[in-house]
Amino acid sequence: MRTNKTCPLYQPAAPLPPIQVAMTEEEEEEQERTGLNDDNLVKVDETKVVLSKQLVKHADEVRRKSLVLKFP
Repeated sequence: MRTNKTCPLYQPAAPLPPIQVAMTEEEEEEQERTGLNDDNLVKVDETKVVLSKQLVKHADEVRRKSLVLKFP
């Protein structure tokens, strides 16, 4: 179907402003910094390095949030 551009009711769609659909690097870094206490996150015992569950869960959560795309 063709559009009659001479019709007074015809109004072309205005261009949409840019919409943020993913987290920026700054937002990712801010998410990484917040929410964790520095006590007992990493333990070193001779040649063994032990990471706390809290640290691993937080890293997974930040990674998951950074991969989410929001479509308008």
